[in-house]
Amino acid sequence: MSCVPIFNEKAHTYTDPEDHFQYLSVTRWVEQYKPYFDEMGWAKKIATREGVSVEFILEDWEKKREDSKLFGTAVHRILETYFKSGKIIDSPLKHIVEKFIQLNVTLDKKNCFFEKLVFNKELKIAGTSDVIMHNTGKKTFNVYDFKTNKKLRYASAFKETLNSPLSHYPCSEYFTYALQLSMYAYLYKLMSGLEPNRLKIFWYNRVEPENYKNLDGEWQIINVPYLEEDILKCNEKN
Repeated sequence: MSCVPIFNEKAHTYTDPEDHFQYLSVTRWVEQYKPYFDEMGWAKKIATREGVSVEFILEDWEKKREDSKLFGTAVHRILETYFKSGKIIDSPLKHIVEKFIQLNVTLDKKNCFFEKLVFNKELKIAGTSDVIMHNTGKKTFNVYDFKTNKKLRYASAFKETLNSPLSHYPCSEYFTYALQLSMYAYLYKLMSGLEPNRLKIFWYNRVEPENYKNLDGEWQIINVPYLEEDILKCNEKN
């Protein structure tokens, strides 16, 4: 059996501690099926339109990415603390946990694995699922993921599709997240011998997505399909 890979949070890499084999993260596995984004080309166009420098646009985008990442990490950590200890940390994010509690989502903590590392060396892929919950008395499990990004669209903003063999799906947050959760589920299926049942996204939809000084918003529960057939097609291509 393969050794459990070690996760480097800063570099977002998964490495086998014995032979130093580096896995492809689930996040980067999904990214390879997104169409190429010409960041510099778009930055030049927007800079010309807005009458500002290209550097200003690039720095603004980088700051927004960093703000989004920091916010998402903080929400994940305060939620994980609540799930594991039942305590809500007193912080500016406290109300976000309280609003999640109002959803009345049943998490069987005895059968829940929080921040569960899933991997397969043959596929060369590893990732960390927010929550995997075994269904009591059944040979099935659920996969849950928490999202805090600004948008969660079902259609592509530019009518783009994912790359082959996934070109039948729009390049949107909904379908990229469905692929992400499906890969978590597929990897855990291989590890456990259990079958995936429900895949759900818990998305915190903020009132002012661009303003991180206002963290007001509401949680939404979004079901996503299990896309095993598509994952198998991707594996065959690779």
